[in-house]
Amino acid sequence: MKVRTDFRKMKQLSAVQTGLSLVEVLVSMVILSILAVGLASAAGASSLALATTGERETAKNIAESQLEYIKSLPYASSYEPLDIEADYPGYSVEVSDEGTLVAESIASRNDGNLQKIALTVRHDSRNILTVTGFKVRW
Repeated sequence: MKVRTDFRKMKQLSAVQTGLSLVEVLVSMVILSILAVGLASAAGASSLALATTGERETAKNIAESQLEYIKSLPYASSYEPLDIEADYPGYSVEVSDEGTLVAESIASRNDGNLQKIALTVRHDSRNILTVTGFKVRW
């Protein structure tokens, strides 16, 4: 009789014990893997967006400083750009063949006292930003 009692206790213990089956474990692992891949993709996309935003902000600052510099110079038909290579490695301002920023006089103004100045900021040989400004002769 004693042997029979031991089997009954074992059956009772096995009925009380609960655990996860292999299928449940595999399904949960697949779900966690999908979530991990999604989070990794989002992190990569946000990192790229942050780098692009930083690059555009730097190009904007360079263009603004170049335009302010040109506006501070005496009125001329062309202007030498500021050297930015030391402060912004890899960045450059697109210039004409002579190494000057050519100022285009506005044709609708007969007095020639208004110039349109267009700057293109490049980073690692890629155009990042083009800005147009105006210079007035007083």
